[in-house]
Amino acid sequence: MSIDRLIDNWIHVNEYMRSDLPHLTHVKVITLEEFTQDPDHFLNEVYRWVGVSPSRVTRTVKVRQNTNRKYRKKYCKMIEEDPGLHANLVARFGEKVSELGYSLEEWGKCPVTTTGTASVSSAADA
Repeated sequence: MSIDRLIDNWIHVNEYMRSDLPHLTHVKVITLEEFTQDPDHFLNEVYRWVGVSPSRVTRTVKVRQNTNRKYRKKYCKMIEEDPGLHANLVARFGEKVSELGYSLEEWGKCPVTTTGTASVSSAADA
């Protein structure tokens, strides 16, 4: 699946979920990024929200932080190979992604290229 289709699909799924929110009486939205940064906090919050004492539950699975790292690395490699790709994606999807609480421009701020030789500029620099 192309990056264009992945982003477009992500936008549609999130918009669909958000359109359902007003019709739901019991819902709690937690982003993957929030959860992976402090899983115990959010698990305890959810346990209390559903009426389960957090002290009665033991988490046995380690939650990996920065689960997007591998995707970010792939994205940085793609925009290194096709410098116009990021600006095109920002132009097409940046506003919608921003409305959903994320920044497509930030994803273009690759600290170092995949070859380790230079920085990749953001769309704002293009």
